[in-house]
Parts: sequence; C-alpha cells; structure tokens
Amino acid sequence: MTKHYRQTLVAVIALSFLSFTSPLLLIRNATAGIPSEPTANPKEIASLIKNLKSNNERELDATIKKLEKIGEPAIPALIEALQAQNLLVRRSAAQVLKQIAGPAIPALTKALKNSGADVRSGAASALGSINAEAKTVVPQLVPLLKDS
Repeated sequence: MTKHYRQTLVAVIALSFLSFTSPLLLIRNATAGIPSEPTANPKEIASLIKNLKSNNERELDATIKKLEKIGEPAIPALIEALQAQNLLVRRSAAQVLKQIAGPAIPALTKALKNSGADVRSGAASALGSINAEAKTVVPQLVPLLKDS
C-alpha cells in the first residue's frame, strides 16, 4: 500500500464515521438545551402536584419526571407543595426542585423566608442538593441555623 493510498483510506473512514455520528451529537445537544415543556398549563401542573401523594411508586416516578420536564413553570406550585401536610408530597416536591436546579434557586431562596418551618427546611435541603452558588445562598441560610 502506498502512503497516499493509506492517507486517502484513513480520510474516507474518518469521514464515514463522522457522517454517522454527527447527527447523534446534534440531536443530543438540541434536546439538552430545552429548559421546559411549552405545553404545560396551570391545571396540568396542579394535577401533577396532587399526584405527588401517590403511594404507587411507578405513578410517583412518572409524576416527578413530568414535573422535571415542565421545569420552571412548575416552580411556584412545587414551592407551595413544600407546605403540604403529606410528607411524601413535601419530599417529592423537594426532589423535583433539586432536579430543576438553576431556575429554582431564586424561588427556593425566597422560600427560606417562609413562615412554615417545613417549607424552609425543604428549601434549604433542595438548595444544598443543587450545590447552589454559595455566595448567593449561604448568607440566607445562616439565620436558619437559629431555627429549631
């Protein structure tokens, strides 16, 4: 095999590989940048929040995934769900807020000042799990250390 032939063969193989894999990379990058589901409406979000009470693990997981997919539009309802009597609802709401992460930080920071200890606790837990920017969050968490 001549040197020129080898170089041509390597180039053809490389181009073939890239032509098969590059669409996959483009699809992955496009879907990763979608922050929320545009079809979410307040009634659907309210219904999903009610489903957080489910004792059926599959139903609960599906509900959590749907709320995570909705993203930012669900944040106010999830913050409100941190006040629920039902412990499962509070935990599930905190879990979803952790997954939403960045867009949830301002709402969670605001929830740290809520009169309900459960809400403050859930918000602090979610912020800790998100690994929120310390400069923003720590000053607001310090007063909560006095909370009993």
